[in-house]
Amino acid sequence: AKLAAERVAAEETLRAREAERRAAEEAQLAEQRVAAAERKAAQAEAARREKEAADRRAEEEKARRRAKAAEATAAKKEAKAKNNKAKKAPSAFALEEERRAKAAAELRAQEERAAQLAAEQEAARRAEREAAELAGAAERAALREDAELA
Repeated sequence: AKLAAERVAAEETLRAREAERRAAEEAQLAEQRVAAAERKAAQAEAARREKEAADRRAEEEKARRRAKAAEATAAKKEAKAKNNKAKKAPSAFALEEERRAKAAAELRAQEERAAQLAAEQEAARRAEREAAELAGAAERAALREDAELA
């Protein structure tokens, strides 16, 4: 009976040790699961941050491309406006023709002024001559009168 009791006690001890070992294994497994879950959460957070950074970079790149395209469009518009303005501007030939016409008109005006001046000078000389003739005639008439009186 003593042996049987010892055997039962030994079996109980073995069972208790086995239960302890199993409990320790399960606790260790639970710890490993918690650690794995924490690692997964950290990886997910890192992936989320990386995705946000990538999205931000993509947005910035898109904005840069848009700005560059807008700049190019503005430059094209400016060039087109400049080209149209150049098309509307008179050609060098037309400008030269206009300059020649102005010069010719100026020359004609100068010639007309010169002719007018010459005519005025001629009229003045004629008037002077007539005045001199009148003065001479008046003098002769006065002399004749003097001679008649004397």
